[in-house]
Parts: sequence; C-alpha cells; structure tokens
Amino acid sequence: MNRNTMGKIIVSLLLLLFSPAMATLSLAEDGEGEGGGVTVRVRTVPPGATVKVDGVETEHLTPVEFEVEPGAREVVISLEGYDEVTRVIEARPGEVNDVRATLHPTPEHAAEDKKATFEGGYAMIGMNHLDLVTSSVMLEKEGTELLFRDVAERDSGLLIMLRYVRPLDDNVFLLVDAGYQDVRFNLANPEFPEPVGEGPDIDVFLMRGTLDFSLGVGVGDNLMAYLGAGGHYSTLYDEDETGLFRGNNLKSFQGYTLKGGGFWDTRYHVMLGAEYQYHWSYEMEDFSLAWYLGYHF
Repeated sequence: MNRNTMGKIIVSLLLLLFSPAMATLSLAEDGEGEGGGVTVRVRTVPPGATVKVDGVETEHLTPVEFEVEPGAREVVISLEGYDEVTRVIEARPGEVNDVRATLHPTPEHAAEDKKATFEGGYAMIGMNHLDLVTSSVMLEKEGTELLFRDVAERDSGLLIMLRYVRPLDDNVFLLVDAGYQDVRFNLANPEFPEPVGEGPDIDVFLMRGTLDFSLGVGVGDNLMAYLGAGGHYSTLYDEDETGLFRGNNLKSFQGYTLKGGGFWDTRYHVMLGAEYQYHWSYEMEDFSLAWYLGYHF
C-alpha cells in the first residue's frame, strides 16, 4: 500500500467520523444549506436562548436557523432563569422544520420578574367621583351656625397622585400614596335662627390632600389588588362668593380614609386603575370612586 492510498483512507475515515457533527453545526442563514442538510428554524419567547442539537451546542442565540442531517434530532432550548425545553423533530429532506417555544420562568425568576414589574414610582392623573354619605353640612358664619339640609354633587373632580411601590415579599407589596382630590357640590335649604346675608344655595369647592398606606398582592403578571388606610385634610371654599360667605374659607377638617382598588401595569409601563375610597371625620362623610391613568418610572 503506497503513501497516497494510505492518505486517502485516513481522509475518508476522518470525513466519516466527523461529517455528521460538522453538518449539525453548519448554520444556513439563507435557509439553503451547503451540504444538502435539512433546515431547522428555532424561535423562542423570550428570545436569546441557546440551542443544542443532539447534545452539540450551536453558537447562535434564538431566533436562529441552521442545518442538520436528516433523521430524528433532539433540540434542547435553554435560557437562564427559565425552564429548559426539549423537542424531538423528524428532519426530512426538502422540508423546513419550525421549532417555536414559549419559555416559562422558574419560580425564583418569576418572583423577581413580578417584583421588577411593580417596584418603583408612579405618577397618576384621573377623575374623582364623590358620593356624599352626609345628608347635611354644618357651616359657621361669624359665630352663627348654619345647617344645610340638602347636599348634591355637581360634577366629578380632579385626582392627582404620586405612588411608590416597594416589594415586601415575592408577591406582597407596600404602596405609599400622596394625592390631591377636588370636587364641586351644592349646599341648599339652609336652616339658621335668623337671616344672614343672601343666597339660599351655595356652590362649594372641596379640596383634599391625602396620604395613604396600602398592602398589595400581585394577581397574574401585571395586575395588582390592594387595600389600605390613611388620613386626609379637606377644605371647603365658597365658589359663588355669595353675600353669605363671600371670600371665605368655609371649613377645614381632618379625617381618615379607607381605600381599596386595583391597577394594571402594561408592558409599556402605562398604568390603568380604579379605587373606591371612604373618607370620614366628625365633620363630613363621603364615598369616592376614582379612576386614573398613570406612568411607571
């Protein structure tokens, strides 16, 4: 056996041993392969996963396209923080094998994702619809008490709020809200010992500052429900500047707030939410339904 014949035998043996693995790692970005192999496309949600074929890792991250030898192939997809996915495909010549996989986070990674979803500050603006529980309001003018028997809301008011959310556990959060609310309503049918000025009806403007603390629980990936309590400081102004209360701050009072609600933090960090509040003090009681739009920064 001469040297040329021996060289050909060695080359043939090397090709026989290593050509399957070389074909497996041959990536065909244009989908046409170079050695007559079968094209495989792998796409994942989220992207960026590594792909192994028959135990051999490709050098590209999903989405990726490459060639394999015909036959049964094991495709293993992995991404840190997510459960590994294994698919067995039958690679047939002339066909393109599409492998799509939605990767599910491990429990530890899911908890961290939820914390990151909600943690941080929010700026909110919305509408505040107030329903008065109090059927009458007592005001005072120069030492004279005036009791207004009829209280009616005129329209919805403005809600502005800053919110900070801090994780306490994997799925429990502390919410701190500092806000401003206002609403307009009408006071009618006054009762007092003797006539004082003019105007049986008064249109009043209520301004309220609030500070609340709540506990929230994540419901699903982007939805949170919460329940909390806090305090408020409210002031009534005479919007009409009538002869009865012209230019006066009608009344200021402190009270307490119970609130409950929920919000949805979208993938673009825009927040939609609503909450139901109950404000009470020895001066005045009311329910308040608020709905708002916010941004998570």
